Amino acid sequence: MIIQKINIYGYGKWLNTTFPLAPSLQVFYGPNEAGKSTLIDFIVAILFGFQNKRQAVHGQYIPKDHADLYGGEIWFENQGKHYRIVRTRGKNGGDVKFFDADLEMPLPASLYDRLISPLDRQTYQQLFYFNGEDQQAAYRLDATALQLRIQQVGLANADQWIALQQDFQKQAKELYAERGRKPELNRQLKQYREIQDQLQDAQTQYPKYQALKAKLADQSAALSKARAQLTHEQEQARTDQQKQAMIPLLEQYRRLPDVDSDDLRSGFSDQDVLQYRDLNRQLAAQSQRAADQKRRLATAEQSLLKTPAQQFYEQNQARIDQLMTELSTIKQTMPQLTFVDQRITAVEKTIGTLEAELPRNAAGKFPQSLSTDDTSLVLRLTAQRQPAVSFNDESSRTSANRRQRHQATTNRVSPTTFYFVAIGLVVLTIIGHRLPFSWLGYFLAAGIAAYGLIQASRPQAQPTPNQPTEPARSTEAQRRLAEIASRYQLTGIPAEQWVAIQPQLQRLESLQADLAGLSEQKRTLFQNYQAYLEKWRFAADWLPLSNEDYQVNLGVIERNVSDWQNQVRRYQERNARLKDARQAVDAAMEQMKATQAALDHFLAERRVSSGSEFDATVEKQQQLRQNLQVKSQLMDQLKSANIPISLDIEEFKAAADQHTKQQRVTQDAINQLTKQSAETQVSMTQLVNDRTYFDLKQRLANQEAKILETVHQYLALSLSGRWIQAVLDLGTRGRLPKAIRRAIDYFGILTDQRYHNIEFGDQVTVTRNDGVQFVINELSKGTLEQLYLALIFAIAVSFSDEYPMPIIIDDGFMSFDANRKQAAFTMMAKIAQQTQVIYLTAQQDYPQSANVIDLSRK
Repeated sequence: MIIQKINIYGYGKWLNTTFPLAPSLQVFYGPNEAGKSTLIDFIVAILFGFQNKRQAVHGQYIPKDHADLYGGEIWFENQGKHYRIVRTRGKNGGDVKFFDADLEMPLPASLYDRLISPLDRQTYQQLFYFNGEDQQAAYRLDATALQLRIQQVGLANADQWIALQQDFQKQAKELYAERGRKPELNRQLKQYREIQDQLQDAQTQYPKYQALKAKLADQSAALSKARAQLTHEQEQARTDQQKQAMIPLLEQYRRLPDVDSDDLRSGFSDQDVLQYRDLNRQLAAQSQRAADQKRRLATAEQSLLKTPAQQFYEQNQARIDQLMTELSTIKQTMPQLTFVDQRITAVEKTIGTLEAELPRNAAGKFPQSLSTDDTSLVLRLTAQRQPAVSFNDESSRTSANRRQRHQATTNRVSPTTFYFVAIGLVVLTIIGHRLPFSWLGYFLAAGIAAYGLIQASRPQAQPTPNQPTEPARSTEAQRRLAEIASRYQLTGIPAEQWVAIQPQLQRLESLQADLAGLSEQKRTLFQNYQAYLEKWRFAADWLPLSNEDYQVNLGVIERNVSDWQNQVRRYQERNARLKDARQAVDAAMEQMKATQAALDHFLAERRVSSGSEFDATVEKQQQLRQNLQVKSQLMDQLKSANIPISLDIEEFKAAADQHTKQQRVTQDAINQLTKQSAETQVSMTQLVNDRTYFDLKQRLANQEAKILETVHQYLALSLSGRWIQAVLDLGTRGRLPKAIRRAIDYFGILTDQRYHNIEFGDQVTVTRNDGVQFVINELSKGTLEQLYLALIFAIAVSFSDEYPMPIIIDDGFMSFDANRKQAAFTMMAKIAQQTQVIYLTAQQDYPQSANVIDLSRK
């Protein structure tokens, strides 16, 4: 199992926090109270369940004020597949949800239980969790205790066995110690030697003592032989006991089904299961995709309908498209038509203004404008006639004659000068009449001419004899003005106003000419517009046209035709989508057929008819492989104990019972010989008259009996301790073979390659580079600590081969100096090549090459 990501909903101080983990070595750094212990407990809790209040020594880590968020999830990889385990607050360790992370498909929680079986929280923490407190506790042990700790690595219930062994050894030491004085047997032997010395002194006093001594020697020889026989039988009993301890494994081996590697069928491996699931996943996805494509096809078919407007457009498309081509030309003339309309309105308004300002003739009409020559002539004629004379007012003539006479009597500048200046201004104004405010020139010229007339009307002092008289000139001027008035329709308008109104008359005539041109231009444009609308008469039912506003009509045509074209385009797009949908349905069905064919071929190759049969076969094959694995492990352990598989258990038990009975017989014989020897000694004593000798002899026999009883107790305790030691050694040899190579490698790294071998025989021994071997009780405490650390991690990595779980190290190297810590980091990096290692530390000297998450920044 490789943990890929941790997502904490709520656990202790952590809320809504996600940590991605490296697949090999992941380091979490943080000072105290940063949440490292909480993170470790979260990982173990999600994997194996929440603890209740009684079990949780350090608390349940339920977040304050966020109890509803209690829990989280872990993404992990196992044997190439990706899973997600979710555990939230609930009974019996929490509510569990298990998912296939590749397919995001829920899986039964029982599958997760089988996945991590037989591990539980306690087993995991014993095998895969290592912290500084465990290390310090181990380092505080003495050499003997550390030796026993090494022997219990990886052995089930070793603590109970070792405790029993230590109790036996303690009781044995209370009975006998090689150099002790207080143990019971030591005191008894001392008393025995003292009585023996006293007896030796008393023995020399009896002549028949030698014969009895010879007899006693024979009895002692027989007793020694019997005791040797008893020792052999006791050794046989120990062998029987060792085999008896392995009988449950033999019975378990025999209970396993009779399976063989030949029963394994090819095509049902984990890789085949992944291939089968991938084919099913592809088939399900393709089936869903085909269903979706069919729904889209049905929707496209339902939407593929032509509207009446679309049908009308398609029937007349060529004609309508041609008219739409002409529409751009018509639209280009519309701004011109609008401009002409606006100009006509403006010109008519200006004409109206001018007509209101201009005087009308006697017929009520407007006069015509004078030519340039006639304008000059009018100016001269009006200067020659009497001022203010009207062609219809005789009194005006009389008053004019009076003014002329008055002017003649006055010395003044010649009026002709003023006339010529006025004529010049009129000419200039006519030339530049297109310029702004050019009409002011006419008013100025009229003013100058009027002034000249006033001067001319004054009588001269001395008229020349040859000059025509004033009345004659005035009459001629009057006649000619009348002709001009008749020609230009000026009758009824005072001659003095003729020149003054010329700018307005010329402006009016120019505007009337412009108006005529604009009207003709409007008529032409409107006829083109009407002709274009007439061409659309065939679409009258589809185009709501009016004759009022041509811009509105053209907009109606453009919008409706655009809508028809959009309908046709959308229809074509829907038709194209319909074709694409049909092709997509066909492609999806072809993919389904191909995948189904591949799945059928996959099942046919394995000679199964259905997926359920394949699943059942896979389950059987997995069970078969598991049985073969267990059978192989049991076989290795039985072989290490020299127990044949064909052993007749009942016959063995009967033989063991027989050996026990024979041991009792031998013991009885020893007791009998001991009794006979004692009787001989009594006979020897009876030969001695000295009462002291008899008492000594009796005391020696009594002491010997006490010693014998104590020896039996000591031997029983000592042999029991040795038997337990043998069982521990045997168990260690059975569990460690897979880890020995790793332990040797790790021990070499930790000791800077000073040791290159570890052997597990009757005792654990290590070999130094110079070839010298040491049993573990000969090693220094520091080397024992390194050996213990190497064995711990070797066993953990070896267990990960069978139960692949990440190893968690919680500040496991606090007491190491710099060199030992660097060696430990090197070993940890090597371990990370085999299984995932999660290292949590409050020290900043962590491996820099690892993936590091700084919890102090969270």
